[in-house]
This record gives sequence, structure tokens and C-alpha cells, in this order.
Amino acid sequence: MVVFCTNYLKENRKRLFRPCILLTLFGLYNYLIVPVTKANVPEANLHITDNDMQLYLELVINEQPTYQIVAIDVNHDNYYIALSDLETTGISQTHWQTDATEYQGKINLNQVKGVKLRYDAESQMLFITVPPSWLPAQMINTGEQRTFNPPKTSFGALFNYDIYVNKPKHESGSASTWTELRVFGDYGALNNTGIYRQNFDNSNNNDNGYTRYDTRWEYADEELMLTLETGDFITRTPAWIGPVRLGGVQLSHNFAIRPDIITYPVPQFSGENSLPSTVDLFVDGYKTQSYNLNPGPFTLNNIPFINGAGTAVLVTKNALGQTISTEVPLYVTNRLLAKGLTDYSAGVGFLREDYGTHNFKYGDFAFNASLRYGLTNYLTLESHAEVANNMQVLGIGSAFRIGQLGVINAAYSQSHADSQDGHLINVGYQYINHNFSIDLQHTQSSNNYRDLANYQQEVATQSSTQMTLGLQLGNLGQLIAGYFIIKDRQNLTTKLINITWSRSLNRFGNLFLSISKANNENNWSGVLQWLIPFSNNNSTLTMSTTRDTNKKWAQRIGYDKAIVNDRGLSYNLSYQNNQGQPNYQQASIGWRDAHIDLNAGVYGEKNNETLWSEASGSLIFMENQLFAANAVPNSFAVVTTDHVPDIPVFYENSLVGHTDKNGYLLVTQPPAYYAGQYAIDTLSIANNLKAETIEQKVALKAKSGYLLRFPIEHIIPTYLTLVDEQGQYLPIGAQATLNGKETTYIGWDGFAYFENTQADNHVIVTYADDKTCTATFSANLNDNDQQPLAINPLVCH
Repeated sequence: MVVFCTNYLKENRKRLFRPCILLTLFGLYNYLIVPVTKANVPEANLHITDNDMQLYLELVINEQPTYQIVAIDVNHDNYYIALSDLETTGISQTHWQTDATEYQGKINLNQVKGVKLRYDAESQMLFITVPPSWLPAQMINTGEQRTFNPPKTSFGALFNYDIYVNKPKHESGSASTWTELRVFGDYGALNNTGIYRQNFDNSNNNDNGYTRYDTRWEYADEELMLTLETGDFITRTPAWIGPVRLGGVQLSHNFAIRPDIITYPVPQFSGENSLPSTVDLFVDGYKTQSYNLNPGPFTLNNIPFINGAGTAVLVTKNALGQTISTEVPLYVTNRLLAKGLTDYSAGVGFLREDYGTHNFKYGDFAFNASLRYGLTNYLTLESHAEVANNMQVLGIGSAFRIGQLGVINAAYSQSHADSQDGHLINVGYQYINHNFSIDLQHTQSSNNYRDLANYQQEVATQSSTQMTLGLQLGNLGQLIAGYFIIKDRQNLTTKLINITWSRSLNRFGNLFLSISKANNENNWSGVLQWLIPFSNNNSTLTMSTTRDTNKKWAQRIGYDKAIVNDRGLSYNLSYQNNQGQPNYQQASIGWRDAHIDLNAGVYGEKNNETLWSEASGSLIFMENQLFAANAVPNSFAVVTTDHVPDIPVFYENSLVGHTDKNGYLLVTQPPAYYAGQYAIDTLSIANNLKAETIEQKVALKAKSGYLLRFPIEHIIPTYLTLVDEQGQYLPIGAQATLNGKETTYIGWDGFAYFENTQADNHVIVTYADDKTCTATFSANLNDNDQQPLAINPLVCH
């Protein structure tokens, strides 16, 4: 405009001077003044000059595409849009309902407070910027994704055993066999444990025979997180009440059967961002994860696990490159229950007496119940009740997190026994961080206090105090110290102090020092030990010196060769020089494979040695199959491939073995309730075998086994070369159906492949324009040849 007027004025200076000046001012007004006065429309706007126009534009909210194209009316640079279209952005309608004028049933976005607009004609987008608080909230799970996989079990039985025989040089010796019998299935697991002892010379017949430990039937409902126990069980009590053994029934809310649930409070952080951003999470200086955030409010929860105090740093970087760092202190403890969680148990039965010496000796009737509730993420409440003959106990307690300063706990219990009242008080404090930890606990009871743990006991603890301290000394190692004071009701006090120090020497092994002192005596005992591992043969050299409370010193050297990959040969050799006493030596050798663990050795002083031997393992019965294995402490799986032998089986991507001649493999590595990945390798199977499933993710119930099937079917694969009556290959892409069940397509040179071949086979081929032809062929189903059947050529009529 200015250039035009300048050139034109050279020729018509007087006649057009005034109109040209006015035209120039009008142009400057439209380009400079008008955009500034429209506060809601930035300079980058491309204006729509028509008075009325309808556009179909994609909405972009705070630089985040919505991929929603909506109709927008434009009138004198005012943008009108329907509320129903704005709802597709996820923003509540209440934010848009202002005093904005309406036009043909639509609101004027230019008049909505807090909203900025920018129209991009080239991309046909309308950029809308709103306050971040308007946008939908985002919940970002920053921890491990935990999903619940219902655990499985099958019917079966297991027998664990441990046989131990010893023969001192000048004595007759003895033998003992520990056993565990389990029968399990969909209705729970029945478990019995005990030990059989036998002295060879029968000199002490009272020690001979079988002693039963526990017999219990247990059923777990993982959906309800309930465990029902019938038989012998140990009561579930708060930390300030001692547990006891009962014979009866106990119902518990058991979080242990649901590892996907985090029971303690986990920290979470909230904030908001106006633009698309990324956030990096650092915990105690280590980067844990990175996440993409949409504009709007956000919450990060389930911070990666730490125990005790720590620091989390959130580093947020938006689309414009702006970076904001926020540091937040943390304190995480499993002594608390998360807000709203409840943990409880109730047991009723008879007190077990003389456990380990009498098989069926039960005392008075007793009742026990406990309850914990997470009132807030800072406060957990506890309660406990016990009832027995002429005794009632009722107690309350709590655990409270004092910010980032640790956790304090307190409990009070009142008893009434034999017409006398008593009480118990427990207080404590715990603080943990990555360099320092301290735990203080004190329990004090009156002389008349009774509960099930000291029921009918003449000597019981009246007070106990424990103080433990842990220090991380950096390059100097780790230090742990403990001080314990126990006083009984006869005023007998026991004091014990223990200090332990350890330090890694990297490739030179580890140093370990422990010192103990009891009851204020001048004498102390301790041990200094140096362990040197040899990585080339999985062995360890140990050198140590010890001092007992009688001020006697001893030096010991030993060499241990461990088993590699849980199978093979192991042995141990050691020699100890004792001050003022005969020297001590020992030697042992062991063999372990997938079926049994055998060990034997000798130990003792010279001319007074003791010979010993041990055999341990397990016998498992499932699906009419008997398996011999090492002792199985918890759950296991039996993989079957439908009687197909020598199939490689993997657990968590590690080869655990091959199926036996009957097509079975016992897998004892899986922990209970963990959803492990099982897989078979089908690359090595014969051509006439087909596996429908090669991977499965399965969780197992505790103390039970599961029969995991990988179906493998026998097939007769057939290669066909199909030609027409003139000997020409059938066209590529024609559809071929075998016996009306299996369909494939014709490839190059009339090639077709089928798997489910029968003795007599009928093939129908369909061309374009629904033209068909048929062919027949026969196969010998008794032929054990693993090679596919090849028919070349086969005429289709």
C-alpha cells in the first residue's frame, strides 16, 4: 500500500495526496491496530473476511490434537460452536456456559473467559487454549503394572522326605525321617508333617517312634482374599501379642495370596500442565521411568518401591522446551495399611501343648481375634481379643507416620485372669533411610497380666527392650548394632549387646565381624570371617577366627564347592584349631540332580568322629504319573505335551528340561501366586506334529500343583500340485477345500498344502466366477514316516 501511494504521488502529487494518505492510514489500522484490540485472537490469526461462513475444522486443545472435526460458524471473526461438539474434547460443559452470546444455537468462543483462539487456514485447525484445570485429570501408574491372574490347581499328592542317619564312633547311632504329606485339589490342600526317630541300640525307647507336628486343611479364596484353616494352625496376632498354636478353625483376611495388591500407603504427586509434556521420575537420584502427559491435571501414584525415607524428583518438560523440576520428600513403610484397607483374623480351638513331643495333646478351649484398619494413609488402628478358661484379654493399638520422621507405634492390652486384672503397654519408634536406620521397642506388663502366649506359665517376660541401629558406611562397609534387655517376673534380667560389621572387598570377597556380650560380664565372644569366592568353579574359601566367653580362641579354614545350576557334585572341607581343646575337622560330599539330593560326611574331634548321611527329595503323584524330585517346599507345575517326548520346556525364558518318554516334565521353580511364563519349543518337533498353543501364563496356588497342558496333535501333512485336465497349473489364489473342513489357497505352480489328511480325501477348488473342479486321493494313515505326503501332480476335474 505504501509503495503504491509513493509511486502514484510522483505523478499526481496534489490531486491524490489526501486520499492516498487516508488509504495508507486505513491499511495501517487494519494490519496493526485491529488485531491488538481483539485480545482473544493472537496476531497469528488468519482472519475470515466473509460475514457468515461455516467451516469444518479439527479442534486442537492446548496444542493437543483431538482428531475431532466439527462444524464452526464464523461471523465477523467470531467463532461459534455447539456445546455438544465441545464435549468431545473431554472438557465439562459447565466451563463453556458463560455469558457468551449465541448464534444459531451455538456459543461464541471469543467471549468465553480464559479461552484463547488461533485459526490456521492452511491446516484447517482451530487451536483453543483453555486453563489446565478444565482438562480431564490423568492418573499415571508409575509402578510395576500388577494384574491379578487367578491361581490354578489340579488334583494330586506330594510326599516330601528327609532321611538323616548318624553314627558316632563310640556310640550306636540313630536315624530320623522327616515327612510331609500333601493332598490338594480345587477344594483346598490337606497337609500333615511329622518325624520318625529310631535309635539303633534301642537304649532309649522313649525317643523311638513317630511324632506328629501339624495336620491342617487349608482353603484360599483369592477373589475375597480369605484363607480358611482347619486343624493345627498358628494364630495371626499384632506384633505386640505373641502367637500361639491352636487346634481348631481359623478364618483370615490374607493379603499374601494377592501379590498384585499393595497393602501399605504409596506416595502420589499431583500437578497440572498447560501443554503436552514429558515427566521423568527420579527416586533417590536414580531415574526410574519417563511418561508422556497430556495437557491438564495429572497424578502420579504407586511410586517405585522404597523402604523408609527417600526423595523423589519430578522433571517436567513441555512442548515449548520449558523444564520444571520439583523435589518431594518421601517416607514409605509397610507397618501401615493403606487408607480403607482392612486386615483381620479369627481363630477358635484348643491350645496345643507339648508340641514336638506329644502327638495329640490339647488343652483348654481358646478364642483369638485381631483387626487392623487403615483409617488414613498416616494412621492404622489395631485391636485384639483373646478368651480362654477364666481369662479374657482386650487390646487396642495404632501405628502413626509422623511425616518424613518415621513411624511411632503404641498399644495397650488389658487382661482379666483368675479374678485378677493386668495390663500390657507397648511403645516403639522406627526410622529408615538408605544410610541410617533405627528401631526402638519397649514392652512392659504387670505381674498379673496374662494372655494366650503365657497362659498358665509360671515364668513369663515382664518387660523387654530392644534397640537396633543400622549404618551404611560407604566404602567402609555396613554396621548393625543391637541392644536387648529382658526381665522376667522373678526379676531375672538378661542383657545382650551385639555388633556386626561387614564389608565387600569386590573380587577379593567379603569381610564379616561379629561381637557379642551378655549380662554385663567382662567376657565377650566374637568371630572374624573372610570369604573368598572363586567364580571359575563356584567355590568359596573361608578363613575365620573366633573367641568364646571363656576367652578361648579358635582358628578355622574351610573350602566349599557349591552345585552349579542346581545339579551336580558339591563338597566341603574344613579344619579348626581350638585353644586348649582337641582340634575339630569335618568333610562332606553331596550329589544333587533333578530327582534326589544325597549328602554324606564326617565331623568331630580326632578319634571321636561322627559319620552321617542324608537323603532328601519328593515323590509326586499327578494324572496317574509318579515323579521323583528334590524337596518341593511350595508349589509346582507338571507340563504335559500329550505323550510327545523330548519337547524342550521353558520357564521365564529359561530352559528347565525336556518332557520324558511319556510327555511329562515336572517344574518346581515357580513361586506361589506368581504368574509365570511357560513355553515349549516346537522347532524341533516332527513334521507330523502340530502344537495349538506354545505359550501360557499361569499362577499356581500355594502348597499345590497344576497340570499344564500343551496339546500336540498328530497330523498327516500333504503337499499337492494341482493341475487341470489339460495339465495346466491351477490359477494362483484359487480356493481349495479338503474334505469340507480345511481351506487353503493355491500358490505358484499349483501348490497347495493341507494338514488334516484322512484315508480317503476329497478336494474342491473354486476359481473366479464360481467355477469349480474336484480331485481325490488316498493316504496310508498307518505310515509312521514323519515326512509329508507329496502328490505330484493331481488332476482336478
